[in-house]
Amino acid sequence: MKFFLTMCSGLIITTSAYAMPADFIGTWVNVYPGTRGIVRAVITPDMNIRMYGACSPTPCDNGLAPITTYGRSVSDLNHRAAIAKYDFSFKEVDVVLKLNGRSFLNLEHFNKFTDGSNRQNYFMGEMMRKISTNEVLE
Repeated sequence: MKFFLTMCSGLIITTSAYAMPADFIGTWVNVYPGTRGIVRAVITPDMNIRMYGACSPTPCDNGLAPITTYGRSVSDLNHRAAIAKYDFSFKEVDVVLKLNGRSFLNLEHFNKFTDGSNRQNYFMGEMMRKISTNEVLE
């Protein structure tokens, strides 16, 4: 019993500096304004992501997809990675998210065409920056 209590208090003390799923929550903007990929992503408190693609005159809303966060082991509370999946009528998109500190997010999306169009599957990597609630989006 003493070992269990020691382990529990040790976990409580050591987990305070770890990234938790809540660290993903917020609005993320691409650090490269000329991207042809994802310009913005919003992760909600209920762990859904809404991605916006580079369209003109306004970004395309790709809709909501649930995300699942991951640590490095079954006991790791330091969740720094997440996965989301979109299923459109013409393609499937797997999204891999990796926190880079608390202000940056690596976002990779893997696009697989399912419509028989013979387009090549492709992937893109984006570096996103978390914006504060008082920053204005253009």
